[in-house]
Amino acid sequence: MRAEAVCFPAVACAAWYATVTTPAHEDPARTANVQGECVVLLSSRPLQQLPAAAYLAAKRGYWGIENGLHYRLDVSALEDKSRVRNRNNALTLGLFRRLTVSLFYHWVRRVRNVRDATLPSFFDAMDAKGSRCAFSLVTAKRSSWLPPP
Repeated sequence: MRAEAVCFPAVACAAWYATVTTPAHEDPARTANVQGECVVLLSSRPLQQLPAAAYLAAKRGYWGIENGLHYRLDVSALEDKSRVRNRNNALTLGLFRRLTVSLFYHWVRRVRNVRDATLPSFFDAMDAKGSRCAFSLVTAKRSSWLPPP
């Protein structure tokens, strides 16, 4: 079947793989709660340019983004629960959320306790002392915890 026939005209290569998972708290030998999934991967690169191993590496690389920035935005910063519907306001809030995550990445390098290396802990640290930490961060010429330029 041609790619245009299934509404993906730029696809040069397709692959599928199956995953099998069990809940972390259960014995893998038991098969009662085994869950499976078939995933279809589409690429605009031909098979000669993207062999199977590279295909899977690219798929795994996608989850690095999903588990990093998207997790922090969706779960910790509650971006999905935002009720802002005005396009300009949503864009502005999105930019500030991403700026916050960027500042968090610099802040987390200086955290001594690994358990405090979370975005909610960053929010708490910036909220400390009546938000003076956050206010000094945005008004200082150079923050003491940012790396030198």
